[in-house]
Amino acid sequence: MEKQQAAYAFINSDNHEAVIYGAMKKIGITKSHPKYEDFSHEGWLTFVETYLNYQEEIDLDVQKFMNFVYWKIRWRLLDILRRENSQNTFHEFSLDNDSITDEIKDAQLFEIAIRNNDFNSLLYMDIFKRVYAASSVNEQRYLLGCVINHQSMTELARLHGVSKATVSHWKKNVQQRVQIMNEGL
Repeated sequence: MEKQQAAYAFINSDNHEAVIYGAMKKIGITKSHPKYEDFSHEGWLTFVETYLNYQEEIDLDVQKFMNFVYWKIRWRLLDILRRENSQNTFHEFSLDNDSITDEIKDAQLFEIAIRNNDFNSLLYMDIFKRVYAASSVNEQRYLLGCVINHQSMTELARLHGVSKATVSHWKKNVQQRVQIMNEGL
């Protein structure tokens, strides 16, 4: 019990809890996320567990330990997100469901593939052609660069002479277009 109290005292000292929220923010879990509190608690628990397991490392180099904790929290939260995503996809969307039209199935699969950066499966989808046709020139550049050429956002930015934030904006626009198409079905 004393060790856990020491762990919580360490987290609360010197703004160490910022590592938890930094890891959450990096993977897209903001205060508006429906499960923000759950992920926050999971981050705290992971921090405490890491503190208890690697307590002797803290004395050697606090900064290295904090970096290690950041990655432990990030990996743990990503694992939870992946598990939830696969469970939600399985339960909410089934290709066996006869009441779902082929257009809706394609749209859902496309949205999941974009969210998970699974670009290989997009090549063979009819909806890809529709999204591409409805996209701006820059959004088409994003789709072709990522889907066909498997380029990173940094590579696309360098190729087209724009910032990485601009390429990220193209991706966001494509994701919004897919969402609008899904809602229209």
